[in-house]
Amino acid sequence: MRKALAGTALLGLLAAALAAGCLGSGSAGGAGADGATSDPARRPAFLVYETSGRKTVLNDLGRSSEIQIADRVWARAGAMRTEDRRSGRAAILRLDRKLYWDLDSGRHVCSEATFRDISAAADVDRRKLVAILTAAEQNGSDPARRRQLETLRGQRQPVVEVKEDAERQVILGHPCRRLRFYEDGELRIDGWAAEDLDSPCDPGEFLAATGDFSPGLLAELRRRPGLFLRKKTYGRLLAVPRVAESEVVKLETPPQLDPALFEVPPGYTRAK
Repeated sequence: MRKALAGTALLGLLAAALAAGCLGSGSAGGAGADGATSDPARRPAFLVYETSGRKTVLNDLGRSSEIQIADRVWARAGAMRTEDRRSGRAAILRLDRKLYWDLDSGRHVCSEATFRDISAAADVDRRKLVAILTAAEQNGSDPARRRQLETLRGQRQPVVEVKEDAERQVILGHPCRRLRFYEDGELRIDGWAAEDLDSPCDPGEFLAATGDFSPGLLAELRRRPGLFLRKKTYGRLLAVPRVAESEVVKLETPPQLDPALFEVPPGYTRAK
């Protein structure tokens, strides 16, 4: 599961989940599983968008490499699908079933993980990082590193701060505000969120399972509805991107989406 958690498809889905905005709740109108929505101008029932950018990831030896982001994302209430536009590799997040599927179209294999699996893998990753930081502390104490250790051990929650710029930008025709989210003074998310558009999908439970963001930061995201059209995130754990930078380059709000987009295609072999 360590390699599955660090896989390109899951990293792409994590980036897409963050792009889905401030977790799609707060003051915006809600959308039901059948696509009904009380405020279609604010939160469409269906959303399709393409992103471009780059992310820096670490391998098991701690070496970094840069991966280009070119994803297409489909979202509806309770589900999200992301697909690499170059390779066709796809991942499906079923929030309504608490499942994650990684689809290998070449071999017709579907790797399946529950949110509990993802959380357990994140815990292994967290303990590995604790061991690394503990060894570093023995060679000389550092206040920031000590705070991070206490947070990773569950001894404290980081102090979360949110800054909003007065400046506004228009991206793809949508007025956007700049939001920056900090944990203990460390920048974690820096992005431009649309003020007039939200996502029908709330990936908060999935993001919580990955363990990279504190409950306080996720709560602050949830308080601020809006789709991130441009963003930069800074990962903390080893199995997530150290830095991910992306921008929505194309955006659609179709009246319907094929339900098959969010299901494992027939003929695929399932594996844990």
